[in-house]
Order: sequence, then C-alpha cells, then structure tokens
Amino acid sequence: MGAWMYATWAYQILMSVCIGTLVGYIARIALQYSERFRWVDRESFLSSSVTLTLLLVGICTILGTDDILCCFVAGNSLSWNDWFRIEIEDMGLQETLNAMLSVAFFIYFGAVIPWSEYSEANMLHPWRIVVLIVLVMVLRRLPAMVVLYKFIPAVRTWYDVLFAGWFGPIGVSAVFYAVETVKQLDEHNVSAGQVQKTVFPIVSALVFGSVLVHGVSIPLVLMGKHVGTTMARTQSNELPFRIWSRRPKADSDNECDKQTADDSPNLEIAHTQT
Repeated sequence: MGAWMYATWAYQILMSVCIGTLVGYIARIALQYSERFRWVDRESFLSSSVTLTLLLVGICTILGTDDILCCFVAGNSLSWNDWFRIEIEDMGLQETLNAMLSVAFFIYFGAVIPWSEYSEANMLHPWRIVVLIVLVMVLRRLPAMVVLYKFIPAVRTWYDVLFAGWFGPIGVSAVFYAVETVKQLDEHNVSAGQVQKTVFPIVSALVFGSVLVHGVSIPLVLMGKHVGTTMARTQSNELPFRIWSRRPKADSDNECDKQTADDSPNLEIAHTQT
C-alpha cells in the first residue's frame, strides 16, 4: 500500500499535475508578454501548443511520470482565463489537426470494438451497459462543474456551466488507459480474472456511447439556437402588424370623419375665392 501511494499517487499522478500546472502557467505568461510586445509572429504562436506538448512528453518520459495527464493539465493551465483559446479560434490550425487525428483514431477504434464480448456469459448485459453509460454521462463532469464553476474564470453563466459539465467526450485517453491496464496486469502476472476480460469492453462501450451522445448533442444545440432565433425574428416582424390590428377602429374612424368635416368649410371658402 505504501509503494502504491508514493509511487503511483505521489510520483506519477501528483507530480504530473504539478509539472503540467507550472509549465502551462509559465507558457501562458510568456505568450501574453511576447504577444503584447510583438516578440512572436503568428506562425510561432500557433505552433506553441504543439511545442509545449512535445516538451512535456519528453520531460515526463525522462522522469517516468504520466505524460497524458501532464499534457491535459498543462492545456487547462494554458487556457485557464480563456485568453489562448480566443487568440487562436480564428486561425483554424488547431481544429484542422484535431479533425485529422480524430478521424484516424475513430476509424481504428471502430474496427477494434469487441462487439462479441457483450453477452451474458461475460456479465456484460446490454441494459447494464446502457445504465452505466447514462450514469457516467450525467455524473462524470456536471456535479463538479456546478460546485466549482465560480473558481473557473472562463465559465461565467449557467449556460456555460451546463455546456462544460455535459460536453466532455470520452476518447483517446480512455482507450489508452484501458489498453495500458490490461498490459500492466499481464506484465506483472496479476490474476485479475473477470476484471482483465471486461475492462476493455466496458471502456469501449463508454467511448462509443460518448461519441454517439455528444456527437448528437452539438447539432441539437445548434438547431435549438436556430429555431429560437427564427421564432424571435418572426415575432419581432409580426409585432407592428399586431399593434396595427389591435388599434381602436371606431375611434380612428370618428377622428377621420371629424377631420374631414373640419376641412370642408376651408375647402368651400377657397373655392369661392377662386
């Protein structure tokens, strides 16, 4: 137990978090300072995130800590106040690289999903998998965001809280850790039995459910915004007609008749003078 605490938790996890937080913070301050004084061009600014990733992977590999966790924490530290994301959102480079890598990964993932493992023989009933996916989707991020959103500068409204708490796809890291878990159990000759057989199928089901649910969420949110905007525009366009249709017709007609009667003597006088 002691070796697990200081080797796994203290050295691999806590040290990775500390390194990622420190390097991400230093990189954010350095980039802000360089951008303010125009010491960095746009090409170097865009490639800074890739350079930072390679730096952290090299440091963690040398030290033997968790490089994926370190890069994740560094990315959050770099974009903590939302400055870095705003600076690069119009560039398109990050989105292009992300799309290329995501397509390659999910093609591979779709080919290795162990569909045959989801059976009663392995205690992986379909209804259990569905319940697990629902619980993970609801409880994985949303409660933590509701409690801690006041400490996150980039999250300002309840809409941001709900979006950040809900939209958190499970992807590459989960599959990597599942494969690494099975590999570590085999290398250490640990007889995990049913756990070793089900860890990868369960994680694969979670990744598949996350891709399906979160992939459908974005079009639904955009569709809802479009429908709301269209309805608001329609109501604003119909408002003058509604006001006109609700005017008191009797009073307006009487005023028109009265105005015509008042103008009639003036017209007669003008005609007589002519």
